[in-house]
Amino acid sequence: MAINTYLHGGAHYRVLAPCVVVDGVGGGQRYVYRNGYLPSNTRPTQIEHLLEQHSIEKVESDA
Repeated sequence: MAINTYLHGGAHYRVLAPCVVVDGVGGGQRYVYRNGYLPSNTRPTQIEHLLEQHSIEKVESDA
């Protein structure tokens, strides 16, 4: 599974919108509801789009 470490490095993305549908890098879709976290295999271009739309926020991990 290819993950963009620049986007996924030490961060998680929490959903602010009521619900988003995300595409995985390896295929498939997943519904993520408000206050849920995006899966680590979410397409990087989709993360960028959702950030621009203010549908998600970046949350730094404690690690």
